[in-house]
Amino acid sequence: MKIISQIEKTGKSGKPFYAYSLDDGTQATGVDLLPLNTEIGETHEVVVNGNFRNLKSKGPMHPRPAGLKPNMEKLMGKKNASIDRFQDTKHKAIKMAGAMRDATLITLAELAGSPLVAEDFKSRWEHWRTFLLQKADEPF
Repeated sequence: MKIISQIEKTGKSGKPFYAYSLDDGTQATGVDLLPLNTEIGETHEVVVNGNFRNLKSKGPMHPRPAGLKPNMEKLMGKKNASIDRFQDTKHKAIKMAGAMRDATLITLAELAGSPLVAEDFKSRWEHWRTFLLQKADEPF
């Protein structure tokens, strides 16, 4: 169908959209809230969707500006570096939490029969935590 004119309208939600008058006397809407990459007099395919008649775009709805690819590669590099830092921090946090949990369990088992004295518990716990953190990087 050939486009005769373009009309800006407002939907029920208050968002603008574009309606296009066609050469057969009917109207169709763009498939996006912005105008299609089209000009008056161009021919487009009309897609019927229930009660709606939508124009099908001939090309990309929003052409990418020149030079986007180098910026995208730069951003992806930053994203990968950020993910690597996050994974390293996560690994360290898991190792520390495991060592603290195991040090607590070992210390409690070690001091099971004797009365709990805060200084004894703290010194034994710190010993086991340090030991477990040092051994955490060693292979089995």
